[in-house]
Amino acid sequence: FFFSSRRRHTRCSGVSWARRCVQETGVIYHTAEFTFVCFCHPRTLSWNSFLINHSREYGIMITFQLIEHSLLANLTNFKDNYYVMYIGLIIASVGHFFRIGAFYSARSNFHHVIQTNHVPNHKLVTTGIYRFSRHPGYFGWYWFSVGNQLILVNPISLI
Repeated sequence: FFFSSRRRHTRCSGVSWARRCVQETGVIYHTAEFTFVCFCHPRTLSWNSFLINHSREYGIMITFQLIEHSLLANLTNFKDNYYVMYIGLIIASVGHFFRIGAFYSARSNFHHVIQTNHVPNHKLVTTGIYRFSRHPGYFGWYWFSVGNQLILVNPISLI
């Protein structure tokens, strides 16, 4: 994971650490999305439950952030700013905590697809993380995304 024993023996540049960190947070994020659907909506479980290819915009965002990171890593030396990267990791982790909290507080009432019709057994959730935030899933996703841009030290994507 982030701080494996291998890291102690070799000096890792900020660029490679950031890429590895974002890859691992992405794996954790998408695996959590799939696991949630597996337990709470097993009838809709599919490859799409990982939310890797859920929209064209998401693909564009991922492509742009990787291009920006690669270009700036080759053109500047501020990609080794570990303070910004660690702050980004903390922010991404808090965002992920809220997103996961939304899943498990709402359980079957949480859907990845916006529901347009009322389901008879749907209930308004006001317990768990929903006591503190009306939309913790969106809140969490937002801060998870901001944290990842800070990990990559991507000033354009951050905006």
